[in-house]
Amino acid sequence: MLSKNKIKQINGLQIKKNRQSSRFFVAEGTKIVPELVRSKIQVLELFGTDRFFEMSFGNEIPVSIEKNSISEAELKKISSLTTPNEVLAICAIPENKL
Repeated sequence: MLSKNKIKQINGLQIKKNRQSSRFFVAEGTKIVPELVRSKIQVLELFGTDRFFEMSFGNEIPVSIEKNSISEAELKKISSLTTPNEVLAICAIPENKL
């Protein structure tokens, strides 16, 4: 179960100023999140339904990533989409190296 503080923190990342100050962003969807996990981008937390974690991708998630199994109602509270997918990820914004 998600706390009110965690919901507020995740919803706050929808605002550009909060993303820049915290250096985190939110990614949603069953296509983009697995790609982010496999990439060099640092994924800190995953919030997904039981159905998502039971899929074949659920075994590929590294131990370093915190997995949170939540209900669809909770996912709807933290999602910025009108019809939320099965997973949401909190990722670190990579630093630009010129």
